[in-house]
Amino acid sequence: MQYFKFFTGGVIFTVLFIVFMAFVIFPGDYHISQSIEITAPQAKVYNTIADLSTWNKWVYSKEELKDAKYSVSDQKTGEGGYVLIVYAENYELKMITVQATPYKEIKLTALVNKGEQESNIEFNVESIDNSHTKVTWQQSGSFGWSIVNRLTAGLLDFKGKTEEVYKDKLTLLKNICED
Repeated sequence: MQYFKFFTGGVIFTVLFIVFMAFVIFPGDYHISQSIEITAPQAKVYNTIADLSTWNKWVYSKEELKDAKYSVSDQKTGEGGYVLIVYAENYELKMITVQATPYKEIKLTALVNKGEQESNIEFNVESIDNSHTKVTWQQSGSFGWSIVNRLTAGLLDFKGKTEEVYKDKLTLLKNICED
């Protein structure tokens, strides 16, 4: 009986220690940022980003949407417009435009599974000169209290991998805008 109590106490201590370490080592908040320079006027770049019907050409590849239902709201630009992706595994992503300041910035809210997880996305579009534009794509959010999300994000390098994905997506945007 004494061994059972000692073993149970050890298991509880170990679990609590792992939970504590997950909160200390893997922070709940994240901020991702990538930029690119595009040889195109600011208005053209902004309009391409703002038009949600173009996103399936540069944000989401055919492979990413292969097993998903992809739709864009009737309102393709401006506040209230959204992109909705529903995957077969009961996973849903909805990105809603919450602010659009013509030719300068677009802010969106990304909701996973109807708000279970929320993050903020921002595109800053800055004119370098009449024919060059700098675009910065930022995302910030929180993994909250979910230990599983924190551990997964930390162990799988969520931030680093997402930055690489954004870099690739911005390159596709660059190709579209420079055509």
